[in-house]
Amino acid sequence: MLVVLTGQNSPLLVKTLLGLATTYTDLDENRRATETYQRVLAILERSRGSSDETLALPLSHLGHSLLEEGRVDEAELSMLRFDSCYHFVMLMKFCLFHSCLTICTNALKLSLNQDTDDFFDHLCLLFVS
Repeated sequence: MLVVLTGQNSPLLVKTLLGLATTYTDLDENRRATETYQRVLAILERSRGSSDETLALPLSHLGHSLLEEGRVDEAELSMLRFDSCYHFVMLMKFCLFHSCLTICTNALKLSLNQDTDDFFDHLCLLFVS
């Protein structure tokens, strides 16, 4: 996937645009905030894909902004997307934690079974394999 790093749709603008959207929200300019969050989402989806974890924050803020505008159905869709992104991220973190824990446990078992102090050697071997 080719990512353009310059211009109006550059991923480098995301943090600035999120700040702008927050400012619009603080000023009760919800329509402009909504448009800016939608722009952020379009940039992120183009550069990272439609299921990337970085979509969670702007999706949540977009949902709240849409609610402030009274666009309840659209807000619900945004919040449902946020929920699925958030749960996916949490699932991946759990799987990573579980995998690391399993690897550490297996390295410890190998060290104990061989009656050696090679725990870290076994740990490194298991992480590499």
